[in-house]
Amino acid sequence: MVEIERDLERTFPNHEVFRRSAGRGRLRNVLRAFAVHYPRVQYCQGLNYIAAMMLVVFPEEEQAFWALVSAVERLGVEHYYTDGMRLLRADIDVFEIVLAKKCPKVRLEGGGGAGHEQTGSALQEGSPL
Repeated sequence: MVEIERDLERTFPNHEVFRRSAGRGRLRNVLRAFAVHYPRVQYCQGLNYIAAMMLVVFPEEEQAFWALVSAVERLGVEHYYTDGMRLLRADIDVFEIVLAKKCPKVRLEGGGGAGHEQTGSALQEGSPL
C-alpha cells in the first residue's frame, strides 16, 4: 500500500529500530498483515505509530502484530480508523470538554473533533498541567 510506504520514513525516524531499513521492513510487514486481517480498516495514518510501539515492546513481528490486533479489539477502537475517523474525533471532542471542566488552566489549541480540520489537539506551549 502506498500509504504504508509513505509513512514508514516518518515513523519515529530517530528511534534506533526505525532508523534502519530492517526495522522499517518489520514495521511494513506488521502494517500489511494488519491491513489484510482488518479489510474494513486496512491502513490508516496513525496505526504506524501504534504498530511501531508494539515492535519496540515485542521485537518479533508476529507478537507485535497480535498485540496490535488485541489492542484494537480489546479497546474497541477499530472505528477510530474508519469512516473519516469520526469516532476518534468525537472522543477528542469529549476529552476537550472534560479537560476544560476539570483542568481549566490547560488550554488546547487546534481542536480535533468533527467540527475541526486537525485530527488532534496540542497543549499550548507553556501551559501548566
